[in-house]
Amino acid sequence: MKIVPVKTLQDVIRYMETYAKSAS
Repeated sequence: MKIVPVKTLQDVIRYMETYAKSAS
């Protein structure tokens, strides 16, 4: 997994949601 800079808080939230789904 590579770390990418985020532009907005929404991008962070979107990333968190995607990570949560793949983690569960």
